[in-house]
Amino acid sequence: MLVAVPDLAQGQSNAELMDIIRQQQRQIEELSRRIDELQGQAQGTAAKADAAAETTAPAAEAVDWEVSGGPSPTFRSKDGRFETHVRGRLFVDGGYLDDRDGFYRNDNATELRAARLGIEGKADNFDYLLEVDFADGEADLEDAFIEYDGAFTDPAYVRVGQFKTPNSLEELTSSRFITFMERAAFTDAFELDRRIGLGSGLGGDNWGVDAGLFGQNASDVANNEGFAIAGRGHYAFLDTLRPDSVIHLGASARFRDLENDVDDDSARYRQRPFFHFTDTRSVDTGTIPDADNDVLLGGEAALVLGPFSLQGEVAHTWLQRQGGAADADGLWGGYLSASYFLTGESRDYEADGGVFGRVRVSDPVFEGGSGAWEFGARLDYIALNDGSADIKGGDQYSIIGGVNWYLDDNVRFMIDYALSRVFNARNSPGAAADGSSNVVNGVGARVQLDF
Repeated sequence: MLVAVPDLAQGQSNAELMDIIRQQQRQIEELSRRIDELQGQAQGTAAKADAAAETTAPAAEAVDWEVSGGPSPTFRSKDGRFETHVRGRLFVDGGYLDDRDGFYRNDNATELRAARLGIEGKADNFDYLLEVDFADGEADLEDAFIEYDGAFTDPAYVRVGQFKTPNSLEELTSSRFITFMERAAFTDAFELDRRIGLGSGLGGDNWGVDAGLFGQNASDVANNEGFAIAGRGHYAFLDTLRPDSVIHLGASARFRDLENDVDDDSARYRQRPFFHFTDTRSVDTGTIPDADNDVLLGGEAALVLGPFSLQGEVAHTWLQRQGGAADADGLWGGYLSASYFLTGESRDYEADGGVFGRVRVSDPVFEGGSGAWEFGARLDYIALNDGSADIKGGDQYSIIGGVNWYLDDNVRFMIDYALSRVFNARNSPGAAADGSSNVVNGVGARVQLDF
């Protein structure tokens, strides 16, 4: 009897333990069932969400853009097909002119030389640019074009809209990146400008050929407008003299019809004493009647050796009168300039386009550095006298010196001094009273911001 009691107790304990185990198994099974139900509900919800996303995907993609930083924003679609960049520039000028003959009435002047705002970007294989200038207190359309460079035209491009005729290294280089406050005298005197037209071109890493057929500028409205045909070619020798060297050679031509309602069958060639803040033209042919057309030929060259650069051009224009032969002598202009960066930077040359681009500052002021310092000098000449055609617009020599301080890649201060001397400007209102000579000294300064 004493032995049987422990055996009975042990049997009861084993039975209770088995009951507990079976209860736990039932609880585990119930918990597993609930988990399966919850997973099923979650999968159903995810499926519904995916279906809803598919139905709304096109609308979401339309506003799903990336924004990159920089001086101004660039908006880019996730798939990379569309892109828009906000661009602009502001040039604030001031200066002083001293004329020995006392001709200039406004010796002190300030000017908003440029106040532009625009957008540029792409839509699939089409690039576009639209820019408006508000500097004169009114909206003046600058560039406004669409360009296609996709598979159908590769390796060429096709551009339609308003843009510059392909002439002159100095003219095609943006005013944001030229060395002096103003371009060489002949670019304005011979009216190298923007026109509405159709252009095309092709090129490689160090060469290019561009041509176009143009009407008038967008600001010129006429029933019978003229036209122009222009073309340019360039070739660059890269890293020939040293690793960071450039030798640029180029040439361009333009034929311009003047027998139309815009030009009124006439021509006029004129120029300021370098600075734009005066409206007085120191050399001026006056209006030349019975003009049929004119032809411009130009040559250009540039050299870059690290911080040092040379740049020069020469251009000649022949005027054709109605019912007569072309003027034998013609009008011409040219320049030679040099610049040097004391801080070691170099002018950025864009070899595919044959122009100069943005200077990259090694040690920006806003990062605690000294910025970039550039010194430049130029000899500029414009000859608007043609003895064979009895045109006495004058000859103007200018010596220009300048200092540029680049605070960073987008901000610079400029100071230029110009000494201009005018000879034999019989037809020019800016000439001396006796028409023999006139000397003008001037100094100008600019604060420039672009993005």
